[in-house]
Amino acid sequence: MSRSTAVAVAALLAGFIVSCGDDSPKVTSPTPTPTPTPTPAAAIRSIRVEGPAQLAPGDSAQYKATADMSDNTTSDMTSTATWRSSSASVLSVSAGGAVTGVKAGQAFVTVNASNRFASLEVLVLTPGMFRLTGVVREAGLPVADATVATLDGSRAIQSTKTNFDGSYRLFDVPAGNVEVRASKDGYAEQVNRLNVSANAASDFVLTQTGPTNVAGSYQLAVTARAGCNALPPEARARNYAATITQNGPLLNVSLSGDNLRSGSFSGRIQPGSVTFDLRGLDTYYYYSFSPSGPFDVLEQLTPTSLLTLAGHVTAKPSSTDISGTLGGVIATLQSPLATVPRVIASCNGTHTFVLTRR
Repeated sequence: MSRSTAVAVAALLAGFIVSCGDDSPKVTSPTPTPTPTPTPAAAIRSIRVEGPAQLAPGDSAQYKATADMSDNTTSDMTSTATWRSSSASVLSVSAGGAVTGVKAGQAFVTVNASNRFASLEVLVLTPGMFRLTGVVREAGLPVADATVATLDGSRAIQSTKTNFDGSYRLFDVPAGNVEVRASKDGYAEQVNRLNVSANAASDFVLTQTGPTNVAGSYQLAVTARAGCNALPPEARARNYAATITQNGPLLNVSLSGDNLRSGSFSGRIQPGSVTFDLRGLDTYYYYSFSPSGPFDVLEQLTPTSLLTLAGHVTAKPSSTDISGTLGGVIATLQSPLATVPRVIASCNGTHTFVLTRR
């Protein structure tokens, strides 16, 4: 081979080698698979109790707790929820939601799951018997602690007492013609006659047999309890001219005085007792107060302070006075009065409250 031919062949081989180097495969790193974002577990938005609204004594039923979840699904919480009865003497409830009627009455089945609560009121009645409910009132006001009884002639068969709001409930009232009597000392009794064929209601209106007339002119003296040293001395004992007007059992007291900004409150007379309610400051946590409505009694004590009285008065009437106690607060407020009153000093407790006839 000539020298020139050898050089040409060498050049061709070199070009081939370079060309092959350009076509060699390139190594690339694999694309990592993204880590999926975990889906948060659905939370309980609300829970409900499902089951019969009425049972017979001795009968049992399985109740269900169903949760509405944050992902718009529902979940059966019956086996994991905490079950309770508001009255074990009426309803017994097992840990798994089995409910048994114990005796005639009414109670709540309650359930708790992850601090979500629900309840269902369940009536327990003997088959063929019914519930009788109602309210006992006087001039539109509730009569508490009155006796409501079903009768056999003049003999009471079963009875109950009215609650603070005048309401009552009687259970296992037989079907048919029933007489029901409402009574309380100092009131004329009332007897209602009704035909019972289902759960029924019967209300009563009582009137006092010997109503006391307390209308007239008085001098009101309010004295703070011992130990109210936070109050300025002039706030610990206050006197006002007072006029009481009466409409049946309803009372209204109007106070007068040069420095009074407001001085009017209402009350009620019942056999042997008088009560008044003075709106203003309401105790809601230890000795902290919040406005509970208009200030019924507000007096300009000094140019920069106001005096207020608030609470519930319980007293007994006599021919000379109405004497009792104010359970509530005597307080001084910053003047002028702000939308949210600023309490300067206060004393909560039982204070002397006396209305003396003039």
